Order: sequence, then C-alpha cells, then structure tokens
Amino acid sequence: MDKKAYTEKEKLVLVSLVKEYGACIENKKTDGTSIQEKQNAWENIASYYNAQPDINIHRTSKQLKKLWDNLKQRKSKETTHLRHSQLLTRGGPPSEKKDDPVLELVTDIAKYSDVTRDCLWDSTALYENSQNKENKNSMEIENSIENAASNEEYSQSSETVMSPALYLKSTPVKRKVEKPYSRTPKYDTEMQDTEIYWRVLKAKRAVEHQEELHRKRMETAQPEAELAQLKLQAYLKSQGDL
Repeated sequence: MDKKAYTEKEKLVLVSLVKEYGACIENKKTDGTSIQEKQNAWENIASYYNAQPDINIHRTSKQLKKLWDNLKQRKSKETTHLRHSQLLTRGGPPSEKKDDPVLELVTDIAKYSDVTRDCLWDSTALYENSQNKENKNSMEIENSIENAASNEEYSQSSETVMSPALYLKSTPVKRKVEKPYSRTPKYDTEMQDTEIYWRVLKAKRAVEHQEELHRKRMETAQPEAELAQLKLQAYLKSQGDL
C-alpha cells in the first residue's frame, strides 16, 4: 500500500468529486440503506479519481474516505484556532484567513460541521466594554435615585434652620439631625426591575444574534460555493498550462 502524501492537486480532485456526492456522504442517517449508499458513493468516487489523467498513484475508497475525514478535521482545527485567536486579541482585528481552495470547498460541502461569523460578541474586549456600559447605566440610575432621596431630606432639614430674628435673640433652636440614608422598599423594587430589564435585553440580543447567524449563513452558502468552484477551475487550468 503506497503511503505517499497527497499533493494539493490530488486533494482538489478528491474534493471536487466529493462535492457531487456531498448530500449522500454527509447524510447523518446510520440505517442500513444509508450506509450502503455511502459505500457505493465512495466506490464511485474512487473509480473517477483513479481515472483522472493527472493521478499517478492508485487510491482505494477507504484511503480517499480517510483523506476526506482528515480534511474536515483540519478545517475544524483551523476554525477553533481562529476563535481562540479572536479571544486573545482582546478587541484587536481578527486573524487573517489563509486562502486555501481545498478547505473552502470542504466548507461548502460540510456546511454545518463548523459555522462561524464575525460579530460583536467574538471579541472579549468588546463584550466587556458592552457589559461595563450596562453596569454604568445601572449605577447612574442608582445614583440618581440616591441623590433624589438625599435632596428631599436636605430640603426638609433646611426648613428647621432658625431665622435671623431668632438668632439675634440668642434663642436656642434645635436642629434636626439627619438620619443615615437607608434604602426603601420602593428603591429595592426599582433596582430589581432595572436588573431584570438588562438581563432580558442581553438574552434578547443573544437570540437575535443566533437568528442573524443562521440567516446570513443560508444567504452566503450559494455564493461561497460558486466562488470556490471558480477558484478550483482557475487552479486546475493554471496547473494544466504548466
């Protein structure tokens, strides 16, 4: 059994053939009929693959299936690395994606193996800034309530200050001693309502983001497939001209 490594051109040939049987191969069903259909598909792929004029090494269906699984794992690792690097940048620009026609076709065929989309919440720093802004708004509301309560008590205490006439007579006047400010039940209720509001808003944003992710992915699936196919044709043409 020849274990010579695959060239990029051989990988492109395999992926382009797998694209024709993608619906069958990537079917998640595991019943007897589905398994047999997948085996037949791989046998057909191996037959077409070995019949290509640019293929010099004969490969079995098991070898080609193993290569396909390795390409999907490679794509998954690349996506995981990209997500990790976005968290490490703490708000910096996202890492640049390498132009790889093979992995682009793999993404087009195995569409739901790893779905990603650049968004606000991919950055730790931006997420923290958003959280800090929400906390700041909560603190402003809390401070405004405390200031309003303090001003009310101050106005009440100022009314008890003695007048100038009483001061001239040197008549002792008792000042009202301000009591330490304590939270009222109304204040606690308002703060609880505020906290609930921000929690609901955060959950709503998360749901909207997931819906937008799904919609965008469905919209861009077809253009990505066409672009990957054009890149494959251009690459194969350039290899044929050499």
